Amino acid sequence: DIPCGRPIHAHQALEGGQVVVHDLACVIQALDNAAPTFDPRNLTYWACKSPNERVRWSRMVRGGVEVERFKQMFHSCPAGLTTAQRRLYRARIMALGGPGNGLWMNSIPDSPATTLRNAELYQRLRSRLGLEFSGINLVPGKCYCHHQSVIDRHGVHLETCTMGGGLIARHNYTASVLRQAITSTGKFSTKEAYIFDNTNKRTDLAVEHGGPDGVTAAVDVTITHPLVPSHVAAADHIIGSETHLAEVTKHADYDPIRGPNTEVVPFALGTLGRFGREAYNFLFFLAKEQQQLDHTPISSFMATWLTRIGMAVQRMTAKAALNRAGVLRHGTRGGGQDVHSQVLVGSGGG
Repeated sequence: DIPCGRPIHAHQALEGGQVVVHDLACVIQALDNAAPTFDPRNLTYWACKSPNERVRWSRMVRGGVEVERFKQMFHSCPAGLTTAQRRLYRARIMALGGPGNGLWMNSIPDSPATTLRNAELYQRLRSRLGLEFSGINLVPGKCYCHHQSVIDRHGVHLETCTMGGGLIARHNYTASVLRQAITSTGKFSTKEAYIFDNTNKRTDLAVEHGGPDGVTAAVDVTITHPLVPSHVAAADHIIGSETHLAEVTKHADYDPIRGPNTEVVPFALGTLGRFGREAYNFLFFLAKEQQQLDHTPISSFMATWLTRIGMAVQRMTAKAALNRAGVLRHGTRGGGQDVHSQVLVGSGGG
């Protein structure tokens, strides 16, 4: 496996062999920088090291690999890109970082909730790698939505189009998975709760004792795309711009109307896998509550729910994009039918 968690065979299946070479070159360079005098074939090097020293060295190398790889990928854009394309490339690289990002790729497909169809996995990996949306040549140049948006070759519009109900289904399903995480800690939550005085605004989940001070947490799920223009523009100077801007927007909407015993928690997620800072902190709070309840390790709780929530976002994003592409390809203005096997080019559907 490459440090970012993507297996080499996934690159090869996606006709991205050049990416593998680039990744491995980054790893070699990072190892040289992290420990230039280390020879892994020298067994006496390890014989005189304590277990703690071995762990410390391992963390140093791993950190060096991740940092060096990020620097090289961020600053070494492929040749021939325009300024706009270079900004998109860097925004995508930035969106692939952060805690919990990519855990969904390690998920064991032992239930429908943790399983991606071939077409869905194919589409999400292509999106992470910045490859063109499969079968994009079969889709019209413009969408039927009221914006009449041009459909880009990477499928960003297909993943963000509000027609067809795919994004609403994604939001609701992700919120339901988050509610399962909340319920597992013994906490009570209310869906679509009106907890703001003198207003008709609702929050996705109102969680009693959902904060460290026993306040009610107004948890509102929002899922954003890092490659829309506003986030691309901010990616040069804000790490995690897509989730950060979503958090700022939610606080601007809800903070002025919240009560003294209510805490607003924007649960912001990126379509490429990023968890917003407040989303991650809320899960960490739940993990500590679960540990007090039944001694479940915090790391176990975090790994489980970061994976499940990440999988929910990826599966439903792929489903929305593939269905939208199928609807446009067949020249209808409706939405909702499942067309996974019809979207992919080539034989076998994935």
